[in-house]
Amino acid sequence: MPEKIPAKVDYLRPLEDKPYSQVVKEKKEYKEKLKKNLSDIVGAKNVFDDPETLAKYSKDKSLEQPRKPTFVICPNSTEEIQKIVKLANQEKIPVIPSSSGVHFYGATIPLEGGIVIDLKVWKKIFKIDPRNRAVRIQPGVTYGELQPELEKNGLRALIPLLPHKEKSVVTAHLEGEPMTITEFNYSEPLYTCEIVLPKGDIFRTGSASSAPPEVSASDLVGPWGPGFDWNRLYCRSQGTLGIITWANVMAEPLPTVQKIFFTPSKDLNSLISFTYGIQHRWLGYECFVLNRANLASILAEDKVAGYAELKKKLPSFIMVHCIAGTKRLPEEKVAWQEQDVMDEAQAQGVYPQTTIPEAPHAKKFFEEHLRRPWPKDIYWKDIPKGASADIFFIT
Repeated sequence: MPEKIPAKVDYLRPLEDKPYSQVVKEKKEYKEKLKKNLSDIVGAKNVFDDPETLAKYSKDKSLEQPRKPTFVICPNSTEEIQKIVKLANQEKIPVIPSSSGVHFYGATIPLEGGIVIDLKVWKKIFKIDPRNRAVRIQPGVTYGELQPELEKNGLRALIPLLPHKEKSVVTAHLEGEPMTITEFNYSEPLYTCEIVLPKGDIFRTGSASSAPPEVSASDLVGPWGPGFDWNRLYCRSQGTLGIITWANVMAEPLPTVQKIFFTPSKDLNSLISFTYGIQHRWLGYECFVLNRANLASILAEDKVAGYAELKKKLPSFIMVHCIAGTKRLPEEKVAWQEQDVMDEAQAQGVYPQTTIPEAPHAKKFFEEHLRRPWPKDIYWKDIPKGASADIFFIT
């Protein structure tokens, strides 16, 4: 019988019609050659193609179908990333950058195979700049690693609500995750960055474009230019237009005095109106609304059983809102903001309180964890069903 003839386009490179055994042989030889070329760049110990590793990188917590990469690479420097990208261009192989230990949106699943460039071990915090409220970091730095260092300098990171402990800061910014301090969703919390472009060239955005940061006199906090608004283009492309090797991101002063309010309601519309009112007047910092299911997931102390019981007790919706003062007259600032919040609440017919009667431990929990990643092994979004899928949008 004639040997099986494969499709003309193999998943690694185009092939002509050949006997199947010849195709398998060439495919194996090609992969071995490619692996050697990658090993020459990053070292053999940093090139992975074993089944266990490939299976791990083939999926995430999204609804996307799993797809295995051809190789997983852990480079040690920007120069090595450039060489990998140039080799991938030469061989016409997809490159998928990854810097987080967990992913939720399918952005790092290699839909056409290729090379996953894993940067989650890039953990350097280059510079904390209190004067300009900024910090320059590598893409593998997580919130749990960054926040304690910022606190030593009287700063705090802009952070989504209780992110996964393996979520990297740069990934959260690139994916446009809503931060709990909502006013910064309207600006650009990522100031400048360095990018390896698809042909292997280096590009730096904004005020970082003049020279490498080690020799530049720039403060690296001007996000605009050169010319076009490159920063927002690359920061919302989620790694599809280039690989970010460092980013200078916004940091805010750490409060010295704060007060957290919980505003319950059966009607979401009343909380929306209340939120618009206090945001319009720039009152406070963290501000978000949770339904009873999400709040029960966060506050349940006994996983699934505790979650179901607490969910029954909680109000339909609760807005969590933190007012705070920093260095200058913090007590006075909290006092006048509290009065303005109560005036707005009275106008909207809602009633802020400093605790949740159905969950008295809520006050202590949010005071300790509002600016931290999720502290437990089982992620809070996975508690109700054992798994979760994130879908978010900004209106």
